[in-house]
Amino acid sequence: MSENKPKRKRITIPTSDVVVGSLTKYTPNSCTQTGRQFHKAVIHTDVELWFEKHCDTRQIERGLESNTLQDLTVRCINHIFYYQLRYPAHVLIQYPEKRGIKYRFILQERNKDGDLLNIATEIHFVDIGIYEITLVTAMIEENFNIFDTQLVLRVDGESSQLLRQVNKKLEVLASYIG
Repeated sequence: MSENKPKRKRITIPTSDVVVGSLTKYTPNSCTQTGRQFHKAVIHTDVELWFEKHCDTRQIERGLESNTLQDLTVRCINHIFYYQLRYPAHVLIQYPEKRGIKYRFILQERNKDGDLLNIATEIHFVDIGIYEITLVTAMIEENFNIFDTQLVLRVDGESSQLLRQVNKKLEVLASYIG
């Protein structure tokens, strides 16, 4: 190598281009203290809510209002995605080919009177950004039939717990305090 080789011209960023919040400044992120953002993507997600015919017709006989079931389900959407992303070993979101009783989980909440509302639910990934939540059956029942290994998402205001039925007892897997 030649020792007389001139140094390569360095690329410099004019200081006037470095502005707080710009895409050229190094700032801390979740991974590092010296990260530089280069892009921000917004992902559109549609979550469709459905009543299975059995649930829709029987809820009236059981004294349940559609609005009550819809309200609980809508409030649980963020909790469902939180637990699925934070604890992927506990599968809440299924694919359409996996449907039926063994893929259902239970939404639970105590009403003003202290009664326990249970909604058997399935959620399916349909396509990128499209999910379907189907309410299969609902009833107010303290001893609702939960099968072994089935997941339960119990909501209390803005907080929730993810539970699993093990040997006829509910075990807490995770909690979210909203």
